[in-house]
Amino acid sequence: MLPKSMVMRDAVDGAEPTRLDLTDLERRYGLPYMVIHRSDLHAIFLRACHRAGVDLVTDATVIGHENLAPGARVRLADGRTDQARIAIAAAGAHGWSVRGRRRAGSG
Repeated sequence: MLPKSMVMRDAVDGAEPTRLDLTDLERRYGLPYMVIHRSDLHAIFLRACHRAGVDLVTDATVIGHENLAPGARVRLADGRTDQARIAIAAAGAHGWSVRGRRRAGSG
């Protein structure tokens, strides 16, 4: 979805105190402002993983990671470790990888 604007409305009377024009963002940043439902985005990622033969691991809690010359290794809460060419942390803004960077002072 490519919205043309973002509208802020008063919760009580529905008045429109401000409107942000999103059409200018493409000129400024080179790409349009796009919106996609989270489940649709997840479905796109899942199909791409299946097509590429990626082992998508869910329901696992990552407690640490290390970068290696051939890729990355992750430590899981159940004691397992897993290694791959690429490891993607998709836990959100409050996930372990963000917290770890903040503790280390690099984020």
